[in-house]
Amino acid sequence: ASNAGWTFAWKGMLTTLGTCILQPMRTLTDSTTPNFSDNITPIPHRVSKAQLALSMAPSFFVLTYPIFAFGLSDPALAAFLEVWPWIGMSMIWTAMTQTSHIQEQCQREPGVADTDWSAGQVETSLDYSVANPFWTAVTGGLNSQSLHHVLPTVCCSHFPSMYREYEEICRKHGVRVRQSDNLGTAYASMYDFIFKINAPPKPE
Repeated sequence: ASNAGWTFAWKGMLTTLGTCILQPMRTLTDSTTPNFSDNITPIPHRVSKAQLALSMAPSFFVLTYPIFAFGLSDPALAAFLEVWPWIGMSMIWTAMTQTSHIQEQCQREPGVADTDWSAGQVETSLDYSVANPFWTAVTGGLNSQSLHHVLPTVCCSHFPSMYREYEEICRKHGVRVRQSDNLGTAYASMYDFIFKINAPPKPE
């Protein structure tokens, strides 16, 4: 049997197609989310279906423009422009967001995190390249995910200068700050965990 972690891998390269096209279309057509009995990603009640459809116009433009602009004159370019924006942005989205939580060391364990909300946010998030202004700017502060969760109203531009003090406060109160060296190591450990928990059972 194949490892189901590959499903996460290929879906992780199509997430923007899902959020921009598939999820809104389910709402417009009153369809359910696959493997669920209901639509688990509905729109807010104040957003009408007409407004939702209008908000999808830029996505449909990105989806159809390459075909009309280059489909006949340069099919290879059309195919590249049809696929790459979705895959490229999906890979960035997965790297920037999922690496911070889908980690073996971020799974909830009995302890302080069970009784304190902030501690739970810290211990179920992974930080990398901490106190680094460059990576803070590139990731919009998501490299300090735990700090972002605990202090969501603080601009991430302050994270590099306050991270060490934040880290010391957590240590003082027995809260474990999860860290990885950089985005590459965090990305690798995420996939290690994904494939580990989805590995098919070994034959007896």
